[in-house]
Amino acid sequence: MQEARRRNAAGEAWDWAIIDAESGLLAGRRALKDICWEKRRAVATTWVAPSFRGRRFAGRSLRLAAAHAFQCGLVRVHAEVETDNHASIRSVLAAGMRHEGTLRAWYVTQDGEPLDLHVFGLLPGDLRPQQPARTCVTRPDGQAVARD
Repeated sequence: MQEARRRNAAGEAWDWAIIDAESGLLAGRRALKDICWEKRRAVATTWVAPSFRGRRFAGRSLRLAAAHAFQCGLVRVHAEVETDNHASIRSVLAAGMRHEGTLRAWYVTQDGEPLDLHVFGLLPGDLRPQQPARTCVTRPDGQAVARD
């Protein structure tokens, strides 16, 4: 917690609690981290409690966090999602992010397993009124395809 406070105070990250308006319970966490003021970009991360998943908290909180970032002068919000994390892929697409490519073997787990990650980006112009959610399908050749 102290590290999060230090990063927030230094302008390196912003962290928010996601609260369910109906129950008042903590539903998750949204963060923009690795904020680079020189290049005016940040990396989006989230966690949603299992009992709150599927209720669009991730996508809605991403749009709110990105709008705040853009109002503060950032020009890009970036996310990296494991290629088999279909729920996270749906949430970033629903928030308006665009699939920009796939990083092969970008991350190696503690077990030595290389993981591929999809890269998504959001720019101020992408925060248009909500469109119907899009899906992202990974083809056998490893390419991700967004479908309406």
